[in-house]
Amino acid sequence: MGHAKQNVTLVVEEELLLAARKVALDQRTSVNQLVREYLAALVEEPSRRRLARARLKTAFETGIVGSVTGSGAVKTFMTGDKDLCFVDTNVLVYGFDKSSSPKKRVAQRLLTELMEEDRLRVSTQVLQELFVTLTKKVSQSCSSEEALAVLEDLTAWPLMVIDYAAVRAAVGLADQARLSFWDALIVVAAARTGAAVLHTEDLNDGQAILGARICNPFAA
Repeated sequence: MGHAKQNVTLVVEEELLLAARKVALDQRTSVNQLVREYLAALVEEPSRRRLARARLKTAFETGIVGSVTGSGAVKTFMTGDKDLCFVDTNVLVYGFDKSSSPKKRVAQRLLTELMEEDRLRVSTQVLQELFVTLTKKVSQSCSSEEALAVLEDLTAWPLMVIDYAAVRAAVGLADQARLSFWDALIVVAAARTGAAVLHTEDLNDGQAILGARICNPFAA
């Protein structure tokens, strides 16, 4: 027996409705179906994040890769704020290290806090780099299936999809700020997610770029 359905009246701007109809046409569906899918995702999101948090915490505790470089002394890191935070690939990699290095402990505390408070933001670039690093670039790598499970759980939080506009913006920023293209693309993605803080060890700690403050969580 199917679920009972009820009619809902929505009041939206004409331009938005026209744009939604175009999207529905491109996807060979209807505006009604798009709205149903959005509402279903909105309802399911909290439960999906709870499961993702639990699985990622388990992966943090057990570790899925080994011999991640970078084990020097680090500061005891706490964010102390409630801003949205974009996390670069290198910070995530330390979180999944099997060792008990200081950087692993700092990364785990940071990531756990951001997940618990739903302030974690990443991009498709970060997920791509994370997959390659976990499966290819560490001496004790994990399987593709283990890495994909991590990526899947990370998408429980808003994901910035890198498009051509972001690429163009990164090219301009790289020239302007004298950054590598890939670092500039990370900064552009962080800014577009609305993150006030970008956690990375690849840029200058304390610097502000495109409204995002660079924070190296491992800086002594």
